[in-house]
Amino acid sequence: MLNQTLTWVVSGILVLWGTAYLWLVTFAFFLATPEHWAKLVGEGRIRPEYADYIAAIPQWVIVASVLTAVTRFGGGVALFLQPSWAFFLYSLSFALTLVIMFRAFVFAGVASVIPNSQIAVEALFLVLSAFAVFFAFFLSRA
Repeated sequence: MLNQTLTWVVSGILVLWGTAYLWLVTFAFFLATPEHWAKLVGEGRIRPEYADYIAAIPQWVIVASVLTAVTRFGGGVALFLQPSWAFFLYSLSFALTLVIMFRAFVFAGVASVIPNSQIAVEALFLVLSAFAVFFAFFLSRA
């Protein structure tokens, strides 16, 4: 049995992570304008090729990203309400993350237009996604 305080802390962190990703997806795909991306390019915060990459993301990837964000956030909330739901939601989120990242890195070549630090963050998110699945699994069995 996991320590209850640790369980609440980890669950809270996973809810925050899900909330942040939900906001990121909402902003990147629905609120940010071409002018915003151009401003980031002008400030040197992103490369022009990355702005082009973002503009060319297919609709199915946007839908998959929204589903990933919703299931990731839902998984975090479910950790508090019904851990078996969290396991299902995090498993779906992880599977979608794998598809999105495979497409981005293998088919779309995103690694050539982002810095190594962003690649490391993407790898960390993949690890955190896998951790969330295992955490929810063990919590649902407790």
